[in-house]
Amino acid sequence: MADPQDYRLTMVGQTFGRLVVLGCPSRDKHGTAFFPCRCECGASALVRGDHLRSGRTQSCSCLQRERLSVRNKVHGLRAHPLYYTWKGMKQRCYDSSHKHYQGYGGRGITVHPAWVDSLKAFIAYIEKELGPRPEGHTLDRINNDGNYEPGNLRWASAQQQADNRRSRMAV
Repeated sequence: MADPQDYRLTMVGQTFGRLVVLGCPSRDKHGTAFFPCRCECGASALVRGDHLRSGRTQSCSCLQRERLSVRNKVHGLRAHPLYYTWKGMKQRCYDSSHKHYQGYGGRGITVHPAWVDSLKAFIAYIEKELGPRPEGHTLDRINNDGNYEPGNLRWASAQQQADNRRSRMAV
């Protein structure tokens, strides 16, 4: 029967994703083997042997950073203060699993076509026409039965929004 430590020696020089195993492992206090590796990007990493073999770890973390970078380059504005306003507006109107869909998309409320796929166009309109969001205010549709579109938006306080609600029908 082969010595169970033989596999550790045969891992030296092997490539796992972007990582090349450089030497024999060291162990932590629990006996877990950690291999010294060099990533394609040039960084060093100490990686669990079972994570190398299973494919769970494929780089020093540069691969994850690259994937996140590509995801964030769609519009590059995820950190903009209006990003979540835009995202929420679209979810309420188009995502039937959203908890408020019935009060928005479910009753025909839509988002201006130029804004659906363009956060930049939405931001440009809001900044030009409404200006910065006043503290304690959120985006409101002036005509509650109207769409999210130019001319039907304003910054409103919680009280203004409450006054602008459609009346509930008696059962």
